[in-house]
Amino acid sequence: MSCPVCTSPTTSQLGPYRSASALMAERHRVQCGACDLVFADPLPSDADWQAYNADYFTSAHGEAHLAPRAVTFRGALGKIRAAFIAQAAADRGLEIKRVLEIGPGFGELASAWINAHPDTSYSAVETDSSVYDRLGSIGVDLVPDMEAMFGEGVDLVLASHVLEHTLDPVGFLSAMARCAKPGGLIFIETPCRDDLYKTGDEPHTLFLDKPAMLEAANRAGLRDPQLSYHGEARQDLITERDRPHALRLMMRALRELRLDQNQGMPSSLTTPERRVIRGFDAHRTSPAPARWIRLTAQTPG
Repeated sequence: MSCPVCTSPTTSQLGPYRSASALMAERHRVQCGACDLVFADPLPSDADWQAYNADYFTSAHGEAHLAPRAVTFRGALGKIRAAFIAQAAADRGLEIKRVLEIGPGFGELASAWINAHPDTSYSAVETDSSVYDRLGSIGVDLVPDMEAMFGEGVDLVLASHVLEHTLDPVGFLSAMARCAKPGGLIFIETPCRDDLYKTGDEPHTLFLDKPAMLEAANRAGLRDPQLSYHGEARQDLITERDRPHALRLMMRALRELRLDQNQGMPSSLTTPERRVIRGFDAHRTSPAPARWIRLTAQTPG
């Protein structure tokens, strides 16, 4: 199979795709020799993938996403990402009045943005109907798909932890750009090659680092793409993967005790949110590959 980003036919197998469902069984992880993208081979069909994502939170996470600590953690991440996007818009001299989010999930980022910018018009595309009531309660206007927003001239189009679930990343970014006004802001966050430190690959179809992200952004016609790493260093995550669980917890606790851990965190974080997010370095930019990659770019014009 050719690369879903750069279409190069030169790929190499890295190992089996580690699945938890019958749909994703008996596949491999392969790496593109040109842009370094790692992806599931073969990719599922559009129809199968749409059916899978119709109840994503249940199929991927069971009830774990409802645990109080998980809810607090996601709330903290939402505030950190919203602050990062606001700063990126300010650095580019952009005013954000209309926002479209693709795949908001339970809406932690949307809630953080709306609370900080209450005059914003906030729309979203979400395939999982189980979260619709929650999104409506925080002021998100649901639209059926990105096509419904083509030509709408949105100021900011964002997708956090969605791109790695897609089958056509360049097409996905191109569709995001079609929803934005000329010069509008695009924001993407994805895991950074999490196949290197996790024991399971599902439900991700793509495993990205900066070269593949940049290639996808350029092929989608995005302007001035800026890429940055955030969170704990990926090498530390790889090292911790092979340590006993108790030792991993101890190492994280030691990171949480660092005196500078709160520096740079948004002031909107509550004490429980600061406590649960400490040690993940989500608010910091890393010079080396880390847990997450963020992309900001503008549409042509």
